Amino acid sequence: MKTIQHFEALPIGEQPVFCAIGMFDGLHLGHQSVLKHLIDQARSTKGLSVVLTFQTHPAELLTPDRSPKLIYPTDYKQALLESIGVNIAWMIPFDKRLSQMSAEDFVEKIRHYTRHLSGISVGSNFS
Repeated sequence: MKTIQHFEALPIGEQPVFCAIGMFDGLHLGHQSVLKHLIDQARSTKGLSVVLTFQTHPAELLTPDRSPKLIYPTDYKQALLESIGVNIAWMIPFDKRLSQMSAEDFVEKIRHYTRHLSGISVGSNFS
């Protein structure tokens, strides 16, 4: 599995890209369902599975007094994502600029850097 630490072009060719977005801390059954769907989509099209996650929880910036303590350290989360078959972990910093970006601009940025984005998966509580 390749790990990318910032918003930058992913090292991909012409393959379709399927992206799951979220914190994925703890990898509970809901996370596992989203990631299974992602990996199944990618494999069925000979595409790539990409997990876009954040280096720190967004709440650390947005509501620091109510920020949850992370369950897994980053290296452990990376190892788990790799073990279930994710091709690329896109672990970006959640900073002030990102927090002020509109949803449309965020998706457009993802599309720009993935080139062949074929699908996005998120959990039911994604906001």
